[in-house]
Amino acid sequence: MHFRSLSYAILTTFAIISLVLPLYAQTDESPVQEKAIKVFLDRFSGIDHIRREIPYINYVRDTREAQVYILLTSQSTGGGGSKNTVTFVGQEEFAGVNDTLSYVTIPSETEDLRRERMTGILKLGLIRYVSKTPFASNITINYTPETEDQSTLPEEDTWDNWVFRLSLNSFLIGEESFKNTNIFGNVSANRITENWKIQISYNSNYTESRFETGSETIKNFTRNHNFNSLFVKSLSDHWSAGFSGNVVSSTFTNTDRAFTASPALEYNFFSYDESTRRRLTFLYKINVRNVKYREETIFDKNSETLLNTSLTFNASVIEKWGSINSSVEGIIFFHDPEINRLNWSGRLNFRIVKGLSLNMSGFVSLVHDQLFLPKGNRSIEEVLLRRTQLKSNWTYFTSFGFSYSFGSIYNNIVNPRF
Repeated sequence: MHFRSLSYAILTTFAIISLVLPLYAQTDESPVQEKAIKVFLDRFSGIDHIRREIPYINYVRDTREAQVYILLTSQSTGGGGSKNTVTFVGQEEFAGVNDTLSYVTIPSETEDLRRERMTGILKLGLIRYVSKTPFASNITINYTPETEDQSTLPEEDTWDNWVFRLSLNSFLIGEESFKNTNIFGNVSANRITENWKIQISYNSNYTESRFETGSETIKNFTRNHNFNSLFVKSLSDHWSAGFSGNVVSSTFTNTDRAFTASPALEYNFFSYDESTRRRLTFLYKINVRNVKYREETIFDKNSETLLNTSLTFNASVIEKWGSINSSVEGIIFFHDPEINRLNWSGRLNFRIVKGLSLNMSGFVSLVHDQLFLPKGNRSIEEVLLRRTQLKSNWTYFTSFGFSYSFGSIYNNIVNPRF
């Protein structure tokens, strides 16, 4: 009954707004520019800045209303920045008039410099479309020649593409009956070239919580240490070979120390050059794992060496209709095929019709490989505070929802008040 009343109230409110707002809109200055091209920007941030800097186009809220569809995709670079690819797709009278431009950002660049570079690329790519409109006569193209100290040759890299990072973070949360402390540190060294990808990192995390119940104090803590390394050699436009190794210590998974070594081979059905827009890969690994447990396990093990194999399928597509990402991983242990795991994760963003979009994401895992579970019953504190992993044959996470917008197709105005 309460839900039905709330639904009626929401529908009534929307009906009143849809009737009243047009009366006010009639007296407001229209932001629409006659004969300006209609543009839809997909996956762009800093839209307000773009609208201020490029005022000679009409920004629309749906791809179907646009004469030019512009998509921004990016990939991380070895130096910690990103290579951004801007794809211009002509529609309606501009059908077939397409272009692709790119630019690279570095970690030391300020937000202002990054958005200026993005805006500059947009201006450059839009010229061929705007030149067909009356606004072309108001546009001036400038060229800044290189000075003598701006060499056309690349600067010598004394670090040989190596990038190092150090970070230490902490946060404290508290009130009279609860306190939480978290400390996280990370050290990494990366070298990425066209032929090699090398990533080495170590991170450590410590969390401590205290709960005051009045009669007693309950303490909870978890510790995790991870050392990870990855070495990948580019074999061709479709093949890659690699090796990964890691050392892990975790109170949550009853692991005092575990070392894993994994040679691997990957095949991409598409060229790696197309990975910003589409990717379809198979990754095969053989994993050798030596582990020492903190407590004796339910299989009466204090330490053991395990051998398993895994096959991972990854697919991703980014198009005008939206994007989809999906991954399926299967793991089987050689000594007992009944010890295995199957993971699936996916994310979908789909524009159904004008103004209506569907968003979905999820993760499902069928778990039959919890060899690390400690023997004995867990205390009520360990269970409630998630201090240790419990036995489970599956785990999942999911989210989904719809969004719908209607009204004016234009999105030109910037108003930052309040």
